[in-house]
Amino acid sequence: MQKKGFWKNFLSYLYIIYPPILGSGTNLKSMSNNYKESYISYLEDDKFFKLLFKKNISQDLRVNIDNSGSVYKTLLKTDYAYYLSDQMMFKVDRTSMSSSLEVRSPFVDHKLIEYIFSHDTDYFDGNTQKLPLKKYLSGDFNKNFLERPKQGFVFDYKKWVFLNLDYIFNVINNSKVKEHLNIKKLYKLRFFKTRMNALRIWRIYVLACYLNEINES
Repeated sequence: MQKKGFWKNFLSYLYIIYPPILGSGTNLKSMSNNYKESYISYLEDDKFFKLLFKKNISQDLRVNIDNSGSVYKTLLKTDYAYYLSDQMMFKVDRTSMSSSLEVRSPFVDHKLIEYIFSHDTDYFDGNTQKLPLKKYLSGDFNKNFLERPKQGFVFDYKKWVFLNLDYIFNVINNSKVKEHLNIKKLYKLRFFKTRMNALRIWRIYVLACYLNEINES
């Protein structure tokens, strides 16, 4: 156990010297024995802020983990507060409403959430995802169905971004967001065509579009 802990801490230290232009270094930070740091690595790109913005980002905009209660319930609460609302529910809502569909998500019903938090975490198995749900459904569905890989819906922003760099940078250069950016470092991202750098450029582009729209209205 001590040897495993040493290597996990060693990899997390490598995160500090990981070049931000190559990516977020999430895989390294996630190895931290500090569960907060490990979990936040999936929600934040700290190197993104340090690489592109002239000033440190306000702490009010950082992920805040309420660690009252068990580690497992703490992570559940953080999931509900950030990942579920900002990613999953957002995508479902936008996608369904664009097709005039009314969608309900039964697993976020408030009674079910209250039920989960009212019990202890003895049922939790760190090696098997969604264990209670799989046990409940095992009488009606076979193993192939229960263990099948996730099938998400992801826009291929990497391809779009790197095919439209001139247009994207033109929008950014004509927006107020440019005042807060290290624009030279942003340009460098175009030479490292990774999915993470495409996401970084995409985020700045969306912010620029938003600010431009506000100024025009």
